[in-house]
Formats: sequence, C-alpha cells, structure tokens
Amino acid sequence: MGPVLLRQLFEHVTGRVRVPGWDGLDVRLVDRGGRQVPRVDDQNRVFSRKGTEGSLDDITCFFRYRGVMEHVADYISGSDADRPAVLSAPDSVGCQSFSLASVFGEKGLYRPEGKNPQIHSTDISAAKMAAARTYRYPVWFMFEPLTSVMQDFAFADGYYTVRPHLRDRVHFLAPCDLVANPPRGQMYFATLCMSLACYLREPEQERLVNNLLEITSHMLCMTHLSPEVAEQAIDKAREKGLSRLAVHEVSNAECLVLCR
Repeated sequence: MGPVLLRQLFEHVTGRVRVPGWDGLDVRLVDRGGRQVPRVDDQNRVFSRKGTEGSLDDITCFFRYRGVMEHVADYISGSDADRPAVLSAPDSVGCQSFSLASVFGEKGLYRPEGKNPQIHSTDISAAKMAAARTYRYPVWFMFEPLTSVMQDFAFADGYYTVRPHLRDRVHFLAPCDLVANPPRGQMYFATLCMSLACYLREPEQERLVNNLLEITSHMLCMTHLSPEVAEQAIDKAREKGLSRLAVHEVSNAECLVLCR
C-alpha cells in the first residue's frame, strides 16, 4: 500500500473527506484476506458493528469472490441458457454485482454470440443502493491491478468510476430483506448470496436458504452457513434437482455452490 493510498485511507477513516453520495453510511473496509479493517473517528474510538437496518454494515471490495464468480461464469458459458437472470444479493454498494459483470465480460459472456446474462442487484439498505448508483468508489475498494480493470473502470483523482457499458449490465431492484421478503416474480438461473448468513441465527439461515431455493433454478452460491444448515441446504437443493456440489475457500469461510 503506497503513501498516497495510505493518506487517502487515513483521511477517510478519520472523517476528513467524504465520498459524494455516501453520506450517512458506516463504511467499513475489508482487506485482501477478508478481514475487517477497523475504522476510527477523530478521537480514535473504534466503531463496533451496528447492524445497519438489521443487516450487513460492512462494505466489501471489488473482486473479493473472484473464484466463485469465475465458477458461475464458466457454468453459464457451458449451459444452453440465453440471457439468464443472475441475482447478486445482498450487494451493499454494488461491488459484487459490478465485479460479477466484469468477470462475465472477461469470460466472453457479453460477446454478440455470448450468453448475455442479466445481473440483478439488491440490498436491505436503500442508502447503500443509492451509493451504488453513484458508480464512484474510493481507491481502496479495488485490489485488482489497474491494468486489468481499465476496460471496465476509469480511474482519476483517487476514485474508480464504473464505465457505462458495465453499468448497463446491472439492474438495481428495490431494496429488500432476503429473509423476510425476497424478490418475487422472477426465477433466477443463478443466485449469489455472500457474507449474509454469518449475521443470522440458524432459523433465519434456514429461511434464507428456503427463500433463495424458491427463486433459483440452476445454481446457488452461499457463504457462512452453519454446518447444520449447510447439510439441510444440500438435501433441499437435491430435491430441486441441484445435485452437484462444490466448495470454494473464500477468505475466512467456505462458499457452498449447489447446481444442476
């Protein structure tokens, strides 16, 4: 981490600068290994987790789950799907969905002869979804080398901006609670639900799994399920025909991938 990045990070966590459109968000940083970077105020008091609006108050970085995203891309590429719908939720400030769209592009899914997946994004927090629609992110949100993402992100003055073609690949839904009121009226070819289950008790995890299986036809990716709920998820997915299982090691957890 260079001196410019360190200075920008210090200015942000001490409140000396503000990200346009992100006012009121409790921004938390996650390092390359998935560990939370403590945020402090001007009196150097460490903020604790507050569970913003009953869900995540952590804001992750771009390409955190690249391996899982590449797995999803390869699965779609090998299927007979045409313009499959993919749900990315909870999506916080949009990093996961835009990363997914970028990886899909790298894999050739948006070529004229490609599968052209339609990514849908939602989160429980309306404020975070509004921040996602600014399409502008501080420099520390990107851990990929600049040269590898220039096609999809512009960089200037310490900020990454999502290029128009990448924005067009992501459709923002209304805010929703995946446990109490998941998106309805749409069947998703694939669903990515990352880093939510660790904030839920087992009964809530079970409801989350049931809700997502109801709206997912081919592929479900989830992290941080308890061992008991993961076993139940595997059994329930098998009943739906999602009988193939894979496990990805991601930062401090495992990602369960269930697919046809």
